[in-house]
Order: sequence, then structure tokens, then C-alpha cells
Amino acid sequence: MNADRVANGLCALGGDGQLAGIAQSWADWMAQNNSLTHQNLSSIIGGTGFSTMGENILVGPGSLSSDQMENGLD
Repeated sequence: MNADRVANGLCALGGDGQLAGIAQSWADWMAQNNSLTHQNLSSIIGGTGFSTMGENILVGPGSLSSDQMENGLD
């Protein structure tokens, strides 16, 4: 994804430990509840240093690579 961003004049994205923890907690909740749903980001954003947030969730086979995810399951 970052190579595509840079090729289009955008800066590369980086990771954030706090957001990774939030995402993992939500992924754990979805797995435990057999649910695939977005969480309420409005209730989370105030506890972070960010002004906007978004999330993507995807159902696919366990063998799906990150490149396949980015390219829409090609």
C-alpha cells in the first residue's frame, strides 16, 4: 500500500501502537461474538491524538495475502 501511495505523490503510512491495540481488542470481540461489524469510532477518538478515524473489515480465506486484500481479492 505504501508503495502505491508514494507512487501517487502521497506520504507513506506508519503504525500506531495505541490504534493497533484498539483494533486488536475489537478484532478479539468480533471473533468471540461471531460478528463482523464496525465499532463506534466516535466514542474512541477522544482518547487518541487523532482528529479522524476509519476502519476496514474484510471477510476472506485465511490464506488471503495483504496484497490480495489491497487489490480487492484478485
